[in-house]
Amino acid sequence: MRTALFFLLASLLPAFAHAADPRNTGSYFVLFDLEAHGSSDLVNGYGAYIQVYQGTDKQWIRYCDNFEGSGTNGRPNLKRDRFKLLPFGTEDNTAYDCRDLSLDDVAIGQSLIALGNKKFFAMKSSTWSEKDGGEILFQFAKKLPLLGSPTYRTLRIRATRAGARMNYVVETVIPKGAVISTHSFLFGVSGSGLGLPNGIDSLIVDPTERTEKKIDIDSLEGPIEIRGTAKKNESKDVADSEN
Repeated sequence: MRTALFFLLASLLPAFAHAADPRNTGSYFVLFDLEAHGSSDLVNGYGAYIQVYQGTDKQWIRYCDNFEGSGTNGRPNLKRDRFKLLPFGTEDNTAYDCRDLSLDDVAIGQSLIALGNKKFFAMKSSTWSEKDGGEILFQFAKKLPLLGSPTYRTLRIRATRAGARMNYVVETVIPKGAVISTHSFLFGVSGSGLGLPNGIDSLIVDPTERTEKKIDIDSLEGPIEIRGTAKKNESKDVADSEN
């Protein structure tokens, strides 16, 4: 009986952890977290999350991360607190820094992180609604060569609003495969001899959790059209409008 109780409590721990997330309130809800590991200082320890904010007049999608600086001079700041709620329209250099995007912004697609004029991370949702949620297409660079065009893969993430409260059921949709309940992603980033990231070479859904699953990157969808640039501040390195 004691053993059975232990396994029951262990299986519930991830649910309790996410339910108690201090970034989730009556107006805010974190859809998923992501982290990047790699040999390059530019990306190792990079963290981010996507959060929904319900304002008095409209809804916003927020992309929050711990990257500071510009281009190859920037670095993730590992001292920033991922789990600190950053209210809409405020700044706090101890918390993750957020870009607040309208639903119109997200509908045309936004470049989030880039090296020069080449996108590394981007996202888009042309289906999102305040009432129901929708699908977020999260694009990343599988290969980011110094010369030539990048190769992209796109994660399809479904976030369904559960009732009137700010609460969403989040799932990763694998083409011709499973639909996976999702809290977080761990990206593995390959590096070059110059210390620059070459692209994403591995992806794990819900690392360290009971539901952990490695994703075959080549099974994912290809590039999507991104027409906007989500600026966090003037020093943020940004991409152009080309795929």
